[in-house]
Amino acid sequence: MPGSKLINLIKDKAKEQIPNGIELATVIKSSPLTIRVDNMDISLSGDDLIVCENLTRHERIVTITHVEGTSRNVGDGSGLDLVSGDGDFFTVNDQREAPFDTDGISSFVYEHVKLKFEDVLKKGDRVAVISLPGGQQYLVFDRVVIADG
Repeated sequence: MPGSKLINLIKDKAKEQIPNGIELATVIKSSPLTIRVDNMDISLSGDDLIVCENLTRHERIVTITHVEGTSRNVGDGSGLDLVSGDGDFFTVNDQREAPFDTDGISSFVYEHVKLKFEDVLKKGDRVAVISLPGGQQYLVFDRVVIADG
């Protein structure tokens, strides 16, 4: 059939665009970032890698809400929303209230606070990667750990 070669060529090109799947890798060096994919004999760095922002030093604008003693579900249990320190209670502007609140409850909301994440990839970290279409670059998209390990 005259069109079958064209159809096969289109199918082959389409297969090249489909990612091969998630693979595991190890960080060999953090600066400049260098990783080794488990099933490869070479290291990847520089233009070989695209790294998701959450794995880099970055800033986010957040709102922090605190209500003393509130129980929070943390997935594998619960934790109490507690502020440690000298026990004095403050208003949202960190001014001491007089008289101090006597019911033991403090609460505050900090809105539009800049939060800087400092924890970048380190030597020995295990990461999940995926080969991008064309196979020339890898996307490093998250740290991985062995569950309960």
